Amino acid sequence: MLYMKPMKKTLGILLIICCSTFSCSNPKNESIVKDDLIRSGLHGKVKSIESEIFKLIVEKDTFSIGEKINGFSMDRNALIEFNTKGNISGYKEFYANGKVSKEQLYTYDSENRLVKRKEIDHYGEGATTAYELMYDANDSIQQVIIASKDYKRIDNIQRNKENYPIRKQIAINDTILSTYDIVYDAENNVIEEKEFGYKERPVRIVKRLFNANNLPLKEEVTEYNNYDTIQYTNEFEYDAEQHLMLAKYNIERDTMYMEVKNSYYENGKLKETVNTPKGSAEQVMRVQRFNDHGEMSEYAIIPEDTSKPQNVWSHTFTYDAQNNWIEKIDYKNGKPMKMTKRTIVYYK
Repeated sequence: MLYMKPMKKTLGILLIICCSTFSCSNPKNESIVKDDLIRSGLHGKVKSIESEIFKLIVEKDTFSIGEKINGFSMDRNALIEFNTKGNISGYKEFYANGKVSKEQLYTYDSENRLVKRKEIDHYGEGATTAYELMYDANDSIQQVIIASKDYKRIDNIQRNKENYPIRKQIAINDTILSTYDIVYDAENNVIEEKEFGYKERPVRIVKRLFNANNLPLKEEVTEYNNYDTIQYTNEFEYDAEQHLMLAKYNIERDTMYMEVKNSYYENGKLKETVNTPKGSAEQVMRVQRFNDHGEMSEYAIIPEDTSKPQNVWSHTFTYDAQNNWIEKIDYKNGKPMKMTKRTIVYYK
Protein backbone atom coordinates (compact mmCIF):
# COMPACT_ATOMS: atom_id res chain seq x y z
CA MET A 1 0.00 0.00 0.00
CA LEU A 2 1.29 3.47 -0.86
CA TYR A 3 1.90 5.85 2.02
CA MET A 4 -0.11 9.06 1.65
CA LYS A 5 0.82 12.27 3.42
CA PRO A 6 -1.81 12.73 6.12
CA MET A 7 -4.72 15.16 5.97
CA LYS A 8 -5.51 17.75 8.58
CA LYS A 9 -7.88 18.09 11.52
CA THR A 10 -10.85 15.84 10.78
CA LEU A 11 -11.31 12.22 9.92
CA GLY A 12 -13.24 10.26 7.33
CA ILE A 13 -16.98 9.91 7.28
CA LEU A 14 -16.96 6.45 8.85
CA LEU A 15 -13.95 7.10 11.00
CA ILE A 16 -11.20 4.55 11.36
CA ILE A 17 -8.74 6.13 13.73
CA CYS A 18 -5.12 5.64 12.80
CA CYS A 19 -5.62 2.22 11.23
CA SER A 20 -2.49 2.51 9.13
CA THR A 21 0.89 3.53 10.44
CA PHE A 22 0.47 7.32 10.55
CA SER A 23 -2.65 7.86 8.47
CA CYS A 24 -4.24 10.36 10.85
CA SER A 25 -1.20 12.55 11.44
CA ASN A 26 -0.40 15.76 9.63
CA PRO A 27 2.62 18.04 9.23
CA LYS A 28 2.22 21.57 10.51
CA ASN A 29 2.73 23.05 7.05
CA GLU A 30 -0.18 21.15 5.53
CA SER A 31 -2.15 23.97 3.90
CA ILE A 32 -5.20 22.21 2.46
CA VAL A 33 -7.88 21.41 5.05
CA LYS A 34 -10.45 18.91 3.83
CA ASP A 35 -13.74 18.46 5.61
CA ASP A 36 -15.82 15.28 5.65
CA LEU A 37 -17.98 16.46 2.76
CA ILE A 38 -14.95 16.92 0.49
CA ARG A 39 -13.36 13.65 1.58
CA SER A 40 -16.55 11.73 0.86
CA GLY A 41 -16.95 13.30 -2.58
CA LEU A 42 -20.11 15.25 -1.73
CA HIS A 43 -20.99 18.58 -3.31
CA GLY A 44 -22.76 21.58 -1.83
CA LYS A 45 -23.56 22.36 1.80
CA VAL A 46 -25.01 19.02 2.80
CA LYS A 47 -26.92 18.94 6.10
CA SER A 48 -27.98 15.30 6.14
CA ILE A 49 -28.21 12.14 4.02
CA GLU A 50 -30.81 9.46 4.66
CA SER A 51 -30.23 6.18 2.80
CA GLU A 52 -32.80 3.42 2.29
CA ILE A 53 -32.30 0.06 0.57
CA PHE A 54 -35.03 -1.79 -1.30
CA LYS A 55 -35.24 -5.20 -2.94
CA LEU A 56 -36.01 -5.15 -6.66
CA ILE A 57 -38.53 -7.54 -8.19
CA VAL A 58 -37.93 -8.54 -11.81
CA GLU A 59 -41.07 -8.41 -13.97
CA LYS A 60 -40.40 -9.52 -17.56
CA ASP A 61 -38.31 -6.75 -19.12
CA THR A 62 -38.61 -4.36 -16.18
CA PHE A 63 -38.67 -4.40 -12.40
CA SER A 64 -40.62 -3.00 -9.49
CA ILE A 65 -39.51 -1.81 -6.07
CA GLY A 66 -40.07 -4.38 -3.35
CA GLU A 67 -39.76 -4.30 0.41
CA LYS A 68 -37.13 -2.47 2.38
CA ILE A 69 -34.19 -4.74 3.25
CA ASN A 70 -31.31 -4.76 5.72
CA GLY A 71 -28.04 -3.27 4.59
CA PHE A 72 -25.27 -5.43 3.19
CA SER A 73 -22.01 -4.96 1.35
CA MET A 74 -21.23 -1.23 1.30
CA ASP A 75 -24.84 -0.04 1.47
CA ARG A 76 -26.69 0.74 4.68
CA ASN A 77 -30.03 2.09 5.85
CA ALA A 78 -28.56 5.09 7.57
CA LEU A 79 -28.85 8.73 8.56
CA ILE A 80 -25.68 10.87 8.39
CA GLU A 81 -25.75 14.43 9.69
CA PHE A 82 -23.17 17.18 9.07
CA ASN A 83 -22.47 20.41 10.90
CA THR A 84 -22.28 23.76 9.15
CA LYS A 85 -18.51 23.41 8.76
CA GLY A 86 -18.87 20.26 6.67
CA ASN A 87 -17.95 17.64 9.26
CA ILE A 88 -20.01 14.68 10.32
CA SER A 89 -21.89 15.30 13.56
CA GLY A 90 -23.90 12.11 13.86
CA TYR A 91 -24.48 8.73 12.27
CA LYS A 92 -27.26 6.17 12.77
CA GLU A 93 -27.63 2.82 11.07
CA PHE A 94 -31.00 1.04 10.94
CA TYR A 95 -32.45 -2.38 10.31
CA ALA A 96 -35.15 -2.65 7.65
CA ASN A 97 -37.80 -2.46 10.38
CA GLY A 98 -36.53 0.95 11.46
CA LYS A 99 -34.82 -0.16 14.67
CA VAL A 100 -31.43 1.45 15.28
CA SER A 101 -28.57 -1.05 14.96
CA LYS A 102 -25.57 1.25 15.39
CA GLU A 103 -24.89 4.90 16.06
CA GLN A 104 -21.91 7.22 16.30
CA LEU A 105 -21.71 10.50 18.20
CA TYR A 106 -19.07 13.15 17.38
CA THR A 107 -17.75 16.01 19.51
CA TYR A 108 -15.66 18.91 18.16
CA ASP A 109 -13.79 21.64 19.99
CA SER A 110 -13.95 25.39 19.31
CA GLU A 111 -11.45 24.98 16.45
CA ASN A 112 -13.60 22.33 14.74
CA ARG A 113 -11.21 19.52 15.65
CA LEU A 114 -12.71 16.14 16.36
CA VAL A 115 -11.95 15.41 20.02
CA LYS A 116 -14.39 12.64 20.93
CA ARG A 117 -16.35 9.96 19.16
CA LYS A 118 -18.62 7.36 20.70
CA GLU A 119 -19.69 4.24 18.82
CA ILE A 120 -22.72 2.34 20.12
CA ASP A 121 -23.62 -1.13 18.85
CA HIS A 122 -27.17 -2.09 19.81
CA TYR A 123 -26.90 -5.73 18.71
CA GLY A 124 -27.59 -8.24 21.49
CA GLU A 125 -26.52 -6.91 24.88
CA GLY A 126 -24.99 -3.89 23.20
CA ALA A 127 -21.49 -2.43 23.35
CA THR A 128 -19.96 1.03 23.50
CA THR A 129 -16.54 2.14 22.30
CA ALA A 130 -15.22 5.62 23.06
CA TYR A 131 -12.50 7.44 21.09
CA GLU A 132 -10.65 10.48 22.39
CA LEU A 133 -8.17 12.51 20.35
CA MET A 134 -5.52 14.91 21.66
CA TYR A 135 -3.71 17.47 19.48
CA ASP A 136 -0.48 19.42 19.70
CA ALA A 137 -0.07 23.16 19.11
CA ASN A 138 0.10 22.54 15.34
CA ASP A 139 -3.31 20.82 15.12
CA SER A 140 -1.67 17.41 14.71
CA ILE A 141 -2.93 14.35 16.52
CA GLN A 142 -0.48 13.29 19.19
CA GLN A 143 -2.55 10.77 21.12
CA VAL A 144 -5.64 8.62 20.54
CA ILE A 145 -7.38 6.69 23.32
CA ILE A 146 -9.82 3.91 22.40
CA ALA A 147 -11.74 2.39 25.31
CA SER A 148 -14.56 -0.09 25.84
CA LYS A 149 -15.72 -2.23 28.78
CA ASP A 150 -12.57 -4.34 29.29
CA TYR A 151 -10.30 -2.78 26.70
CA LYS A 152 -8.14 0.31 26.53
CA ARG A 153 -5.82 1.18 23.67
CA ILE A 154 -3.53 4.22 23.60
CA ASP A 155 -1.79 5.38 20.42
CA ASN A 156 1.06 7.84 21.03
CA ILE A 157 2.63 9.69 18.08
CA GLN A 158 6.03 11.38 18.22
CA ARG A 159 7.05 14.02 15.68
CA ASN A 160 10.18 15.65 14.31
CA LYS A 161 10.88 19.40 14.33
CA GLU A 162 8.91 19.79 11.08
CA ASN A 163 5.97 18.13 12.88
CA TYR A 164 6.02 15.02 10.71
CA PRO A 165 5.31 11.78 12.61
CA ILE A 166 8.39 9.66 13.23
CA ARG A 167 7.18 7.08 15.75
CA LYS A 168 3.87 5.61 16.82
CA GLN A 169 3.40 3.19 19.70
CA ILE A 170 0.24 1.25 20.43
CA ALA A 171 -0.38 0.10 23.98
CA ILE A 172 -3.28 -2.17 24.91
CA ASN A 173 -4.18 -2.40 28.59
CA ASP A 174 -0.82 -0.77 29.47
CA THR A 175 1.29 -3.20 27.38
CA ILE A 176 3.10 -1.89 24.30
CA LEU A 177 2.20 -4.29 21.50
CA SER A 178 3.20 -2.38 18.36
CA THR A 179 5.78 0.24 17.42
CA TYR A 180 6.11 1.98 14.07
CA ASP A 181 9.16 4.02 13.09
CA ILE A 182 9.37 6.18 9.99
CA VAL A 183 12.23 7.90 8.12
CA TYR A 184 11.96 10.77 5.60
CA ASP A 185 14.23 12.10 2.89
CA ALA A 186 14.96 15.80 2.29
CA GLU A 187 11.65 16.16 0.42
CA ASN A 188 9.69 14.64 3.32
CA ASN A 189 8.97 11.46 1.40
CA VAL A 190 8.67 8.35 3.56
CA ILE A 191 11.69 6.29 2.52
CA GLU A 192 11.56 3.72 5.32
CA GLU A 193 8.94 2.27 7.66
CA LYS A 194 9.65 -0.24 10.38
CA GLU A 195 7.02 -2.13 12.35
CA PHE A 196 7.79 -3.99 15.57
CA GLY A 197 5.57 -6.17 17.70
CA TYR A 198 5.60 -7.11 21.36
CA LYS A 199 9.05 -6.74 22.95
CA GLU A 200 10.39 -5.07 19.77
CA ARG A 201 9.97 -8.21 17.65
CA PRO A 202 10.46 -7.23 13.96
CA VAL A 203 7.25 -7.49 11.96
CA ARG A 204 7.70 -5.53 8.73
CA ILE A 205 10.19 -3.23 7.03
CA VAL A 206 9.40 -1.15 3.93
CA LYS A 207 12.04 0.81 1.98
CA ARG A 208 11.00 3.20 -0.82
CA LEU A 209 12.62 4.84 -3.81
CA PHE A 210 11.01 8.01 -5.23
CA ASN A 211 11.29 9.78 -8.59
CA ALA A 212 12.00 13.48 -9.19
CA ASN A 213 8.27 14.25 -8.76
CA ASN A 214 8.26 12.66 -5.30
CA LEU A 215 6.20 9.69 -6.48
CA PRO A 216 7.21 6.19 -5.33
CA LEU A 217 8.94 4.05 -7.94
CA LYS A 218 9.80 1.00 -5.89
CA GLU A 219 9.10 -0.55 -2.50
CA GLU A 220 11.21 -3.30 -0.96
CA VAL A 221 9.22 -5.13 1.69
CA THR A 222 10.44 -7.62 4.29
CA GLU A 223 7.90 -9.39 6.48
CA TYR A 224 8.77 -11.55 9.47
CA ASN A 225 6.60 -14.30 10.90
CA ASN A 226 7.06 -17.23 13.25
CA TYR A 227 8.25 -19.56 10.50
CA ASP A 228 10.22 -17.63 7.91
CA THR A 229 10.98 -14.26 6.34
CA ILE A 230 9.16 -13.09 3.22
CA GLN A 231 10.71 -10.56 0.85
CA TYR A 232 9.06 -8.96 -2.16
CA THR A 233 8.97 -5.69 -4.08
CA ASN A 234 6.29 -3.36 -5.44
CA GLU A 235 6.96 -1.26 -8.54
CA PHE A 236 5.11 1.74 -10.00
CA GLU A 237 5.03 3.51 -13.39
CA TYR A 238 3.43 6.86 -14.29
CA ASP A 239 2.45 8.79 -17.39
CA ALA A 240 3.48 12.35 -18.25
CA GLU A 241 0.63 13.73 -16.08
CA GLN A 242 1.92 11.68 -13.12
CA HIS A 243 -1.06 9.31 -13.13
CA LEU A 244 -0.26 5.84 -11.83
CA MET A 245 -0.56 3.70 -14.97
CA LEU A 246 1.02 0.41 -13.95
CA ALA A 247 1.75 -1.18 -10.59
CA LYS A 248 3.28 -4.55 -9.82
CA TYR A 249 2.68 -5.85 -6.30
CA ASN A 250 4.21 -8.74 -4.36
CA ILE A 251 6.99 -9.42 -6.86
CA GLU A 252 8.91 -12.42 -5.51
CA ARG A 253 10.27 -13.28 -8.93
CA ASP A 254 9.90 -11.72 -12.37
CA THR A 255 7.12 -14.05 -13.49
CA MET A 256 4.85 -13.98 -10.41
CA TYR A 257 3.17 -10.80 -9.11
CA MET A 258 -0.11 -8.89 -9.08
CA GLU A 259 -0.38 -6.46 -12.00
CA VAL A 260 -2.62 -3.40 -11.76
CA LYS A 261 -3.26 -1.27 -14.86
CA ASN A 262 -5.14 2.03 -14.68
CA SER A 263 -6.71 4.32 -17.25
CA TYR A 264 -8.13 7.81 -16.72
CA TYR A 265 -10.65 10.30 -18.07
CA GLU A 266 -9.36 13.52 -19.62
CA ASN A 267 -10.14 15.34 -16.37
CA GLY A 268 -7.74 13.03 -14.53
CA LYS A 269 -10.34 10.95 -12.71
CA LEU A 270 -9.81 7.20 -12.61
CA LYS A 271 -11.75 5.42 -15.37
CA GLU A 272 -10.71 1.78 -15.07
CA THR A 273 -8.40 -0.42 -13.03
CA VAL A 274 -7.55 -3.99 -14.03
CA ASN A 275 -6.02 -6.46 -11.55
CA THR A 276 -4.34 -9.52 -13.06
CA PRO A 277 -2.37 -12.15 -11.10
CA LYS A 278 0.68 -12.95 -13.23
CA GLY A 279 2.24 -16.39 -13.04
CA SER A 280 -0.53 -18.05 -11.03
CA ALA A 281 -1.83 -21.46 -12.01
CA GLU A 282 -5.35 -20.13 -12.46
CA GLN A 283 -5.68 -16.49 -13.45
CA VAL A 284 -8.77 -14.48 -12.59
CA MET A 285 -8.85 -10.89 -13.75
CA ARG A 286 -10.73 -8.31 -11.68
CA VAL A 287 -11.87 -5.14 -13.41
CA GLN A 288 -13.28 -2.01 -11.80
CA ARG A 289 -14.83 0.72 -13.95
CA PHE A 290 -15.83 4.19 -12.76
CA ASN A 291 -18.15 6.80 -14.20
CA ASP A 292 -17.04 10.39 -14.77
CA HIS A 293 -18.48 11.37 -11.37
CA GLY A 294 -16.03 9.01 -9.66
CA GLU A 295 -18.51 6.31 -8.61
CA MET A 296 -17.73 2.68 -9.39
CA SER A 297 -20.12 1.66 -12.17
CA GLU A 298 -18.94 -1.92 -12.72
CA TYR A 299 -16.97 -4.67 -11.03
CA ALA A 300 -16.18 -7.78 -13.06
CA ILE A 301 -14.51 -11.09 -12.20
CA ILE A 302 -13.21 -12.65 -15.42
CA PRO A 303 -11.53 -16.09 -15.34
CA GLU A 304 -8.80 -16.74 -17.88
CA ASP A 305 -10.50 -20.09 -18.54
CA THR A 306 -13.32 -19.04 -20.88
CA SER A 307 -15.30 -22.17 -20.00
CA LYS A 308 -15.89 -20.68 -16.55
CA PRO A 309 -18.56 -18.02 -16.08
CA GLN A 310 -17.86 -14.34 -15.61
CA ASN A 311 -19.58 -12.38 -12.86
CA VAL A 312 -20.34 -8.70 -13.36
CA TRP A 313 -21.81 -6.37 -10.76
CA SER A 314 -22.92 -3.05 -12.26
CA HIS A 315 -24.46 0.13 -10.89
CA THR A 316 -26.43 2.97 -12.43
CA PHE A 317 -26.83 6.35 -10.73
CA THR A 318 -29.26 9.26 -10.74
CA TYR A 319 -27.93 12.64 -9.58
CA ASP A 320 -29.49 15.77 -8.12
CA ALA A 321 -28.76 19.37 -9.11
CA GLN A 322 -25.65 19.41 -6.88
CA ASN A 323 -24.22 16.33 -8.67
CA ASN A 324 -24.67 14.09 -5.62
CA TRP A 325 -26.24 10.73 -6.40
CA ILE A 326 -29.73 10.17 -5.00
CA GLU A 327 -30.53 6.77 -6.49
CA LYS A 328 -28.35 3.74 -7.20
CA ILE A 329 -29.54 0.52 -8.85
CA ASP A 330 -27.39 -2.58 -8.46
CA TYR A 331 -27.32 -5.42 -10.98
CA LYS A 332 -25.64 -8.81 -11.04
CA ASN A 333 -25.01 -10.20 -14.51
CA GLY A 334 -27.67 -7.84 -15.86
CA LYS A 335 -30.36 -8.77 -13.31
CA PRO A 336 -31.64 -5.95 -11.06
CA MET A 337 -30.93 -6.79 -7.40
CA LYS A 338 -31.50 -3.77 -5.15
CA MET A 339 -31.97 -0.03 -5.10
CA THR A 340 -30.50 2.52 -2.70
CA LYS A 341 -32.34 5.82 -2.37
CA ARG A 342 -30.73 8.83 -0.73
CA THR A 343 -32.64 11.85 0.53
CA ILE A 344 -30.17 14.73 0.77
CA VAL A 345 -30.98 17.90 2.70
CA TYR A 346 -28.86 21.02 2.18
CA TYR A 347 -28.18 24.03 4.38
CA LYS A 348 -29.79 27.17 2.95
